[in-house]
Amino acid sequence: MFFKDERKATLTFYGQRTTHPGERQSLTFDVIGCMIATFGYPNDEALGSHPLYASGLRQYAVFEVIDSSWKRGVIEQNLRSFPVNPPHYESLRHFVVTFQDSTFECLAQELIARSREVGKSTEQLDEMVVHIRYEIEKLIEFLRIGNTWVKKIDGLPDEHRRLASESMLEAALIHTRCIAEFLRHSGEPEDTITARDYEPGWHWTKGEGLKDDLAEIHGRVAHLGLIRRSVQRDDENFSWYEFLTGTAVPTLLGGFGEFLGRLDSDRVQQFNQARPNGLPRIDLAAKVTSVLL
Repeated sequence: MFFKDERKATLTFYGQRTTHPGERQSLTFDVIGCMIATFGYPNDEALGSHPLYASGLRQYAVFEVIDSSWKRGVIEQNLRSFPVNPPHYESLRHFVVTFQDSTFECLAQELIARSREVGKSTEQLDEMVVHIRYEIEKLIEFLRIGNTWVKKIDGLPDEHRRLASESMLEAALIHTRCIAEFLRHSGEPEDTITARDYEPGWHWTKGEGLKDDLAEIHGRVAHLGLIRRSVQRDDENFSWYEFLTGTAVPTLLGGFGEFLGRLDSDRVQQFNQARPNGLPRIDLAAKVTSVLL
């Protein structure tokens, strides 16, 4: 999150400590004397097209650009309006911070970092395993069973068929959104548990292709408002059911299977073990694989 007014600027984000993998921090840069800043394109996958990539710019790090052409351009531009630049122009520094979904650049006097630990406790991670498994099993069931079978039940009134079918579709959209947020880890609030809390090095590139579609799912299950209205499809041939069963759910289940393959055996067994609430012992990885075959 980047905030700037005429007096101050701050950049806040979440990061991993390289010396203590798994420990997350809320990091804030106070951008001192910020003259100009950009925040957005490119993301990590498009960073190779950035003009500074050839000079060593890379993903997920903080850089200072020496002998910046951007700084020179700003100084030259200002001289077209004023005969002399203010003294502090010469002391401006060009900083770049690269993230997963965006890149931040600024001309400023200084970056001052502040941090706060936001790591999840072992108890929180253990408790969330049950909820993650539940969401995955519901996606597996929807992929196997779907919601069209209710239309084949003899004697069921049409309004009952429609209610059951639409309710199952809405539930599948919600389950899809939950697992997408868990796997993609993109700008989630600090109290959200994601795949990186279990596997700090996790980065699911295959999920980037679903970014726009997942944003529409978010709107589809959001509160009634403009965001909900914005995802009404004009394409008469589009089907949420076909999108879920043909693209979104298989992609997410494949990503979750890849995630399980990155975990240590003890953590995998947590997903598999029986639970007091009635969940039986299963092989979740095998279950995911079988439905994708």
